[in-house]
Amino acid sequence: MTVMLTASIDDYLVDVSPQARIRLEGLRALIHEVAPEATETIAYGMPTFVIPGRHRIYAAAWANHVGVYPVHPAPEPLESRLAPLRAAKDTVRFSYAVPFDEGLARELVGFLLSARSEA
Repeated sequence: MTVMLTASIDDYLVDVSPQARIRLEGLRALIHEVAPEATETIAYGMPTFVIPGRHRIYAAAWANHVGVYPVHPAPEPLESRLAPLRAAKDTVRFSYAVPFDEGLARELVGFLLSARSEA
């Protein structure tokens, strides 16, 4: 991945593939639905969602997937559902080759926000 110097998520989306754009826009809408207070920035060259005042969810477009970071182990049964999407212990990959599972993504975002709000 080439690190893009962008000022906003909208700028980031201009430079990614159509598949990545669709997937990231879906994830972005879902995050704002679950956490309407979320603000956006670019951190480490990636779209980043800030809730409340802390970087909570990072996402990045890759050639074959959108990665979501960091995703620490989740409680069962969510972790079992995430297992096929795990690429590393703190990464979940939403492949372009597989239809976007909005329900799973919604659960993941809810978990990430609740787990990190306690931190």
